[in-house]
Amino acid sequence: MSANSTSGNTFLKQMDGLRCLAVMGVLILHFVVIKNEYVKRVPCGYGVNLFFVISGYFITRILIQNKNAVLQGAVSNKKAILNFYFRRMLRIFPIYYITIFYLYIINFQNTREVFGWLVSYSVNLYMCFDKPYIGSFNHLWSLGVEEQFYLLWPLLIFFVKKIILNI
Repeated sequence: MSANSTSGNTFLKQMDGLRCLAVMGVLILHFVVIKNEYVKRVPCGYGVNLFFVISGYFITRILIQNKNAVLQGAVSNKKAILNFYFRRMLRIFPIYYITIFYLYIINFQNTREVFGWLVSYSVNLYMCFDKPYIGSFNHLWSLGVEEQFYLLWPLLIFFVKKIILNI
């Protein structure tokens, strides 16, 4: 894969192509009525799965780089983990919580009923407990999956004794 390096970060331009496929899959699945039997066989429903794979790849890559820095003594395990969580929180938490609290304040639909599920990023678990519809918040299941991955995966990476991959 071709990579450009800017300020220590590596940008993989090929991933933009995969992101494009994922977005197209999600948009087609949600907004296009397909009548042709052959076109229906195109797996557009895998767009979200592809986003999960891309995200998992990048997060794992970052974690392994940080773990290698820990193994080389450049940073402590605690500092590397806290830095990872802090950066993740800055990306999603502010706008997410501002939105959720705003919806709570204006009493939007069923926000108050499901508030605990919303603030804990566990809409996906709510839906698993035979409650498949959570109102206008149904789409947040995927954010719940991703945030739960961000919570648990770093702990596994940092507490595994030896990383074989050198990404």
